[in-house]
Amino acid sequence: MGSQNQSPAIPEAPAVGRYWQFYPLHLIGVLVLLAIPLMALLGVFGRTKGQVMAAGTDVSVAVTYLERVRYKEVDGMSIAVTNTSDEVLDELTVQVGAPYIANFTETDFEPSLDRVTDEYFEIDLTDVQPDETRQVMIALRAEEYGRLDCVVIVQGAAVPVTVSFSTLVFP
Repeated sequence: MGSQNQSPAIPEAPAVGRYWQFYPLHLIGVLVLLAIPLMALLGVFGRTKGQVMAAGTDVSVAVTYLERVRYKEVDGMSIAVTNTSDEVLDELTVQVGAPYIANFTETDFEPSLDRVTDEYFEIDLTDVQPDETRQVMIALRAEEYGRLDCVVIVQGAAVPVTVSFSTLVFP
């Protein structure tokens, strides 16, 4: 009876050499996996701002804008208009391209909008003193993916000043 309770002996596992094979495609995959967090640390996927400037005979314009922004993220741009003449400029009109602004929601203008046309969102600046700088602040929330082009024009000086830039909205 005692021999029936014992299990048969389990054979030993065969000797198999252990080695690791690393193919060239594995190297490419590992490099891609390492590159993604490295790019994130370097700010490639974050929002960035750019600045463009232009000057005319009476007015200079500096626009700080969103170069890259993520979808649904709220950020802003500013437009600095400086009277570079020796005379008071009675009225300057800052025009921001309507097709650009249409790609954003929850837009907030400071100072507030004076006119909206099919082509531009317009803000009037009155009685701009010599060497005075006025700021136009615009808060924006990205609603469309892709590259968005914008034109900002300052009218009312002897020569209109135009600035162009583009924003990349990514997921």
